[in-house]
Amino acid sequence: MKQTQKNTQSVVANSLLLRLRQLPVRHLLPAAGLLSTALFSACASFAVTDQKLQQNTAFALGLEKEDFTISDRFDEGLKTTYTTKTAAGKQYNCYVMGTVGVTGRNVSDAMCNEKGKAATNPLTGR
Repeated sequence: MKQTQKNTQSVVANSLLLRLRQLPVRHLLPAAGLLSTALFSACASFAVTDQKLQQNTAFALGLEKEDFTISDRFDEGLKTTYTTKTAAGKQYNCYVMGTVGVTGRNVSDAMCNEKGKAATNPLTGR
């Protein structure tokens, strides 16, 4: 996570804590829920590790981890986009979604489409 994003999250958390101190007791439960949501949500750059990215991509493409390389990683909010190149020379545009919650880091399955080909629905083939 970039330093400015960490600073922004810290400022938001501190301002929420200051406001909590000023609330009447009957408002603390909903406010605590908002605070926990803010503290437990995190951007993809923290939630999505390189190891998890490789693991999910290998599963999505049906390849071994050694049979492809990942490059051009870009974290934006909860979404991580990247390019995958296989040993056979095929290239894919891929993405995963990542969050951090009470259960820890959660990363979605990788969604990959071969470059130059339209995305298809795996259930319908269209």
